[in-house]
Amino acid sequence: MYDHLNRTKKSFRFMGTDSNDKPAVVAEGPSVGGQAVQNWTLLRLLPLLIFDLVDVTTAEWAFLLLLREGVELVCAPKLSQAQVLYLNRLVKALCCRMSESLFRCSSSSKASLSSSLPMVDHCFWTSHSCVDNENGDKAYIL
Repeated sequence: MYDHLNRTKKSFRFMGTDSNDKPAVVAEGPSVGGQAVQNWTLLRLLPLLIFDLVDVTTAEWAFLLLLREGVELVCAPKLSQAQVLYLNRLVKALCCRMSESLFRCSSSSKASLSSSLPMVDHCFWTSHSCVDNENGDKAYIL
């Protein structure tokens, strides 16, 4: 599968900013490697790169799509309050799925990821504000 993914990436026509952030070669192992922006590009384009190999009815595929959606929100330059609330739900859903997966794959006790990872604090923002990740500040919706 890794060979197929790397061959597909090599022949894929990356456009715009993606052409500057082409994903690194993916090898079998515990991590993907590469820079964060390269991994973000890989995550965003993975459905296009491996669509012919994947059973889209699996729980793993559903998890990947949730993860992809969450990463898009986290990396967005601005978030509305509704997006922050949605991101909070996504993080909780991802943590639950990770906990379930760890429980199935491990003989140890079920990890409580949802309690150990910080949730997005939507109480911080007023109802007329949004997050501005470019400046690290709160920005107001116009």
